Amino acid sequence: MKKIFSFAIIFIALTTNLIAKEHVIEVNIPLKENIDNEQILNECFSYSIKEEIEKILPYKIDEEKLNRILDYLKRNNLIDDFVLFYKEKEIERNSEFLKKHVIVGLNSLQIKKFLKDTGFYYAPLYGWKCFIDLNGLNNKFLNDLQDIISISNCTSINSSDYDVSIEIGCDKKCTLVWGRMNYKDYGWEVTDKSINNLWLRLWDNFIKITPIEKRFTKNILLSINGLGTIFELRQIDKELKSDLVLIVDKMKLAGFKVKPWGIVGEWNIQILPSKIDVLKSSLDRILSSKALQYCIEEGL
Repeated sequence: MKKIFSFAIIFIALTTNLIAKEHVIEVNIPLKENIDNEQILNECFSYSIKEEIEKILPYKIDEEKLNRILDYLKRNNLIDDFVLFYKEKEIERNSEFLKKHVIVGLNSLQIKKFLKDTGFYYAPLYGWKCFIDLNGLNNKFLNDLQDIISISNCTSINSSDYDVSIEIGCDKKCTLVWGRMNYKDYGWEVTDKSINNLWLRLWDNFIKITPIEKRFTKNILLSINGLGTIFELRQIDKELKSDLVLIVDKMKLAGFKVKPWGIVGEWNIQILPSKIDVLKSSLDRILSSKALQYCIEEGL
């Protein structure tokens, strides 16, 4: 049981609903303490996001770094951005306590994207050395920039031994910020009203370029045998993309072949090498009841 303020909270279960992950949390509330329900909900949201982050990351994150992420989300009022829905259900009430379940539906894809853009998703694999050049930022923008850098897997250096260079500035009234990032022969520019969004968008472009994707991920070919019709192929494609969304980084139906024994569907998948065994376990679970066989070809 985890104590939060003066009420008790227990993480009960996790179920899957497309991209929404439902966290069911049991809350025991002392009636005498007059605790605000909004406070309870906010703690349930934060606790659910913490559990989801630990589930998404391909490694075990230490508590200090995890709390740093959560504190950043709270400071910048970003917790609600990851919550798709919530439901409350009273379980038990007596003269001293109210017990209820809070069901929190999270946008796991958005959480995964945030972890990628801040560098935490790839943290054990690489840390980036950055040369950062600032032009005319006011105090608010400077404070916001320091805040987002504090949770990024990026080290600011003043030497020429850097991986990426970043230049950030603003217009004369400091109502709009612009940023440029350069990595080897690649470069891009972004403008935004928020320096936090600007930073995340710069890194979102960075992790999508081919040499960075190749550094972290592996391309594999998944073949599934025994499909009876094109309709069945489309259905399994939809189901796989839903169930595997947090395991793979990219997944695309590449085509199909018609064989005497049925249709063979083929998918191009981009995935972290450490998650290939998790992918196989998930495919075993999904396909075993459908009498379908699969084959994974690595090293493409």
